[in-house]
This record gives sequence, C-alpha cells and structure tokens, in this order.
Amino acid sequence: MMHHLDLHMHSNVSAEFDRIEKDILHKQQDASLIIMKKIHDTGIFFDDDKVWDLSVEGVVTGEMIAQAALQDERNRDNALLEPYRNMNSRSDNPFVNFYWDFCSQGKPAAVPVAYIEVSEAVGIIRSAVGVHCREEEDIYRDLTENLNE
Repeated sequence: MMHHLDLHMHSNVSAEFDRIEKDILHKQQDASLIIMKKIHDTGIFFDDDKVWDLSVEGVVTGEMIAQAALQDERNRDNALLEPYRNMNSRSDNPFVNFYWDFCSQGKPAAVPVAYIEVSEAVGIIRSAVGVHCREEEDIYRDLTENLNE
C-alpha cells in the first residue's frame, strides 16, 4: 500500500512540469470567464468583482459564483436559487449543490477543460524518477513499483 507522499523533484523535466501547470492554470482561467457568462445567461445575478475577489489565481468555481449570487439582493425572488435557501431541498450545502446543479458535466454552465493524456503524464513521471538520490532509494522503489502495477 502506498501512503501519501510529497516528493520534491529536481531534474531536467521540471520545466515540463512547470509548463503543464501553467497550461492548466490558463485553461482554468479561460474557463472561468465562460462559466461566469453562462451563469449570467441563466438569469442569475452576481457581482463579477465579488466573484473575482473570491477566486484563487484568477480561477473561479461554481461554489464562488453561488456564494456571490445567494448574497445578491437582485436574486431575492429568483426561482432558480430557491432550492439553495432556507431549509429547501438543496440548502444543506448550497454552494456545492449549486456547482453540481449548474457547473458539473452536462449542466448549463459546464465548461470542459482539456488536460494532458494519462499516457503523457505517466511518461513524464517515469522520466522524472529515472534519476534519483541514493537517500531516496526506498521512495524510488515504491514509486516505480506502483507505476508498473
């Protein structure tokens, strides 16, 4: 059984990891604009600046939009938000439920984000663990055994 392990990798592939991370961040930032527009298009009001203030690195989630929308007085009588208020059917966890109802796959504000293929990720990881420090021999063995399973 493999336990959670944070590894600090220093290798010639770190630039590749940085590239992938930046690419994903930019895709999520672009998707944030589209998600916000799609929610606005449903007739739900929210202050964009408030949502951007809640965002992390310019990435907006459905939960953040829900927080802003449920606090926006312009939505006081909005029937779309009624399930998330005052002990109604989706009020037990309104922000997350809003995400599932509006932003998850197949829902009105869903925006697919393309990530790298698993085979590409595995190849990058395998090349990264190809050179390791002797002090990390056990970590390397556990990691490569799990990659080969």
